[in-house]
Amino acid sequence: MTWLGRVEALVARLSGVDADIKLANMYQALANTLFAENKNGKDTKIEEEAIQILEKAIPLYLKHKRLVKAANTRQMHGLGL
Repeated sequence: MTWLGRVEALVARLSGVDADIKLANMYQALANTLFAENKNGKDTKIEEEAIQILEKAIPLYLKHKRLVKAANTRQMHGLGL
């Protein structure tokens, strides 16, 4: 199991809004790191991985009516393309 899978499994055991938001924040930070590593856009595999991670964050923000965070994540997604 990767570290990301382990974090997802552990956060799933928590309850409440904080757990989802922390997981979404972690997804967003991880995607930012991947985009930074691929700043010249030469590795499409890294870019695709970052976009898939952002896709996981958006529904979590929307679930708890964090519309600004969801919009920010969607903008990051758009810039990544």
